[in-house]
Amino acid sequence: MYSFEVLFAANSQEEVGAFLHRPLGNLGFGYFFYLPLIVSADTSQFFESDEIVVPPEHLGAKRIVNAYPDSWVLRYQEAGHVAVDPIVKSATSGNLPIHWDVVERQTGAHRVPDEAREHGLLSGITIPISSFDGNRALFSAASDTVPDKSRRHAEMLSNQVLLTAIYLHEALLKLDAPPADAATPKLTPREKVCLQWAGLGKTSWEILQILSIAERTVVFHIGNATRKLRATNHRQAVVRAVRRRIISI
Repeated sequence: MYSFEVLFAANSQEEVGAFLHRPLGNLGFGYFFYLPLIVSADTSQFFESDEIVVPPEHLGAKRIVNAYPDSWVLRYQEAGHVAVDPIVKSATSGNLPIHWDVVERQTGAHRVPDEAREHGLLSGITIPISSFDGNRALFSAASDTVPDKSRRHAEMLSNQVLLTAIYLHEALLKLDAPPADAATPKLTPREKVCLQWAGLGKTSWEILQILSIAERTVVFHIGNATRKLRATNHRQAVVRAVRRRIISI
C-alpha cells in the first residue's frame, strides 16, 4: 500500500507522474494517461490548440500527464480518435470507473480499441473525474496483458485506480493553486473523524459501530464535510481533507 499523500509535496508535474509508475506497475498497469477534458455540446477534445497534432513531449504544458507509448499518442491525435472513442463517450456521460473490455463487449468491434492493441494497450480502466466547478478530466491506466476476469479482482483494480486518479487530480490542482490557498474549511470534530474513518475504507455501518452513533448521523457528517470541501463525493472529500492537512490517513 502506497501513501499517496507524498504527491502533495511534489514541486512539479513531472514529479507527480514519476511517483505513479511504481504503484500502478504493481497493479499490472505499465501505462497511464491523465488529461483535462473539454466537453461542449458538439465536441470532446483534449485541449485547446490550433495545432492538429501536439508532440508528446509538449503535452505537459497542457497539464497532461502522459505515460502512454508516443506512437499511440500521435496516432490518436492524427486520426481524431477522441471524437469517436467509445471510452471517452462513456466517460463524458457518467462517473463510474470504465473497464475497457466491458465497453468493447457492449459496443462490439471498434477501430479505436483495435488500434490501441496494435500499440501495446490491450486492456485498461478509465476514471472520469468531476470537479465541483464543473470541470472534467479523465485518467486511464492501461496494460499490455489481458485482464483477470474475476469480479473481485476487477473491483479491487477499480478502487485502486480510482483512488490514484483522485490523488493525481488533487495534486495537480495544488500545483496550480496560488501561494495563498483558499481558506481551509472548518470541519467539526465529528465530521473529521467520520471522514477519516471513511478514508480508511470503513463503511457507514462500520463507522457507526466504532463511534456508537446512528448510521444516518454518520451519513450526515460525511455529507456535510463533502459539501464544505466542495467535493463531488466522499472519496474526493477525503483526498482534499488530506491535502489541506485537516485529516491524515
